[in-house]
Amino acid sequence: QVSGGDDEIQQLQKALLDYLDENTEIDASLVFSRKFYVAQWFRDTTMETEKAIKSQKDEDSSEGTHHAKDVETTGQIMHRAESRKKF
Repeated sequence: QVSGGDDEIQQLQKALLDYLDENTEIDASLVFSRKFYVAQWFRDTTMETEKAIKSQKDEDSSEGTHHAKDVETTGQIMHRAESRKKF
């Protein structure tokens, strides 16, 4: 049971990792699966961050000026990415 919110995905990921960790004695291939998911989520976070920052830069160049709001948004993107990577 997962409650709604921003960290819903992380709760689901944690549940999956816990399940895989608990069942590694039954099936040794689950160790590989667990490492694969962690690496995939890390990769996905990196790619999402790169796309978001590129999109911010494209918006900045099309407007011709740099706005403080865009800097905040980029900072938020980076903060969210770092918290996901630490998780």
